[in-house]
Amino acid sequence: MNIIAEKTGIGQDLTTDQRFSLRGPQELDIVYSGLEEVMCTAVEETMLTAKKLGVSYRIAVYVNALNKLHASYQDAGITM
Repeated sequence: MNIIAEKTGIGQDLTTDQRFSLRGPQELDIVYSGLEEVMCTAVEETMLTAKKLGVSYRIAVYVNALNKLHASYQDAGITM
């Protein structure tokens, strides 16, 4: 750890106890980050579909859901 501190300049003034108390992101932080990405993508898709089709956001959500179901069925080899 001293080599990393020397090369990066990070953590040189920290005591040993402070160095070991440093932690990365918690599991919940990672989950929330992933959830935020998924929700932002869904909102963007909904807004684009609503604008493209000239419908309400509610109808756009249904259209997107049906399109995703259709794509899943095609990937599974189920034809309709």
